[in-house]
Amino acid sequence: MAGLEGSRLGAYHLVERVGSGGMAEVYRARQLTAFGRDVAIKVIHPQFSSDETFRARFLREAQAISRLSHPNILPLIEFGEENETLYLVMPLIPDGTLRDLLKQQQGPLPLQESLPLFTQLCAAVQAAHEQGIIHRDIKPQNVLLQQRHVLLSDFGVARDQRGQHITSVGAGLGTAEYMAPEQAIGHADRRSDIYSLGIVLYLLLTGLLPYQGNTPLELVVKHSNEPPPDPRRLNPALPGQIVAVIETALAKNPDQRFQSAQALSRATQQALADHVSASAIQPAVSSLQPALHHPAQSLLSAREQQSAYSTQARPSVFTTRQTNDIREQHPVDGFLPAFGAQPARVAAPPAPTPPTAKSKKLGLAVLLALLALGVILSAGLVALSLSGKGPFATLGKHPTPAPTATPLAPPGFLLYTNPDHSFKIIYPKTWKKSASLSGVGVHFDGTANSQGFDVENGGATQADLAMADDTFCLLLSGSPGTPEPVTIGAQRWTRETCDSPLNNLHVVIEAINYKGDFYLMSYSSTPTTFARDQMLYFSLMEKSFTFLV
Repeated sequence: MAGLEGSRLGAYHLVERVGSGGMAEVYRARQLTAFGRDVAIKVIHPQFSSDETFRARFLREAQAISRLSHPNILPLIEFGEENETLYLVMPLIPDGTLRDLLKQQQGPLPLQESLPLFTQLCAAVQAAHEQGIIHRDIKPQNVLLQQRHVLLSDFGVARDQRGQHITSVGAGLGTAEYMAPEQAIGHADRRSDIYSLGIVLYLLLTGLLPYQGNTPLELVVKHSNEPPPDPRRLNPALPGQIVAVIETALAKNPDQRFQSAQALSRATQQALADHVSASAIQPAVSSLQPALHHPAQSLLSAREQQSAYSTQARPSVFTTRQTNDIREQHPVDGFLPAFGAQPARVAAPPAPTPPTAKSKKLGLAVLLALLALGVILSAGLVALSLSGKGPFATLGKHPTPAPTATPLAPPGFLLYTNPDHSFKIIYPKTWKKSASLSGVGVHFDGTANSQGFDVENGGATQADLAMADDTFCLLLSGSPGTPEPVTIGAQRWTRETCDSPLNNLHVVIEAINYKGDFYLMSYSSTPTTFARDQMLYFSLMEKSFTFLV
């Protein structure tokens, strides 16, 4: 769509292009019917505008955004179509994005500055969720700033929980750096947005993302399997309450995260309030209890110290976790005194009494009795062994060989059963076995660099199978094919092929919802060797897959 500058679209004169994305370009435009005010126009790429399915979904996006009336959500002025070109019109926000602010800062934002911005973002996400809209692409680039007022934008890959996906499959599925583990396999709900908010909070307070990678697939693996690095390594001044908030938001299991953006916001505000009040009473705490000073206590707020040492501390949702952290960092022998109390003096234990001659004789008699009992027992065991009984009866004899187990895999293959015993599969014995991308599953690497076979158990969810296949393909920088049904082990799966010229791969992706759990199986190699690999390995492995539940 190069060269649209200077042209007219409806009642708008396009002045300059200010941004672009996977399915649209954004222009600064002048609205001719509103006293020449400047607006932002999101113009959809022609290849999407000509697709009837996309056009229907585009209208759903516009209708969904029009329902979102909130001070922290960028409003929609209007949407329209001219000469088969679809567009959305929104207010122009010239102050930049949260990403721009972080670039200017070149490091973490101060706590008192970042948390008010973050709670505004949580309010926007909560409002969208209450209207049934999951954003699915929360990141600093999509957070506009009007001075210090937050406006969440770009619902282009959002999903309406009351209907279908708003945008077309393949137009964009989120950003790997901010994507929740379950979203990478095609299933996203409100808690997926909570995870993305947690990544944004981590970035605000440390200046860095928790996971780094060269490819989207590498990032997905890290999000799914690696715990986030402790943010205090990058920002030692962070209070324990804030760290607890981040850890909860970034839980791998959605059930262990905050269950709403509002709950996350409240926890963040409480943590900030506790930190501010604790900082105000820090000198008084130091003067009250100099005897309990520890060099590492400079990393803890006064409120955290009080919750560790006082049995009368005000209860908090983070009290237990903070106390455990303090015990790990400050091992203390004995019971901790109450806050402000002086440690009690403990009387020294009495010196041990030396043994008398009488006790020495008694000990010798006991020892002789034990030796005599040992001799009697040994004689009895020898007698049993000579009679062919007892534990030593087989000494000097050749053991009876155990019966040979019936092989469970063909020659050259081994059998694998996953840890929760939900499935089994064979694999070539020369291939390497490692942890799966997400969920409970397994990954096999062949002897050639391009050979790979994955089986994922994503857990209890009814994922969109076609969407899951497309997502997995896009993570490989590939082009999704057309899904088709296929039977594997008497079960009906959804299969599609994926070609990734960037990675020189041909991939087959298969998915199924089985007894409430989502499973994904995929295998890949180079296009030139795929047919041979399929005959030698992939078909045998695929056909051997068996559910055990």
